[in-house]
Amino acid sequence: METTVVEMRHSMKNVFSAIARHENVMVTYRGHRKAVIVHPDFLAHRSTKKVRKHPFFGMCPENASSVESIMDKLRNGRADAI
Repeated sequence: METTVVEMRHSMKNVFSAIARHENVMVTYRGHRKAVIVHPDFLAHRSTKKVRKHPFFGMCPENASSVESIMDKLRNGRADAI
């Protein structure tokens, strides 16, 4: 379903009905997409992975440094200056 901010203000019943049917509700303002309203079950069923399971980890097996030390090298002391 797609609705504008003004339409949504006047027809919240239709918006809630669409959400109950597990439809995404796209909210536009002056013709531009501003938000998407989704059913809470959609967020509960998203896959959440551990950071260590991300494919990026282990790309450089020859580098045994910790992630923190690599990030410190990349930042070059900028984070400490704040």
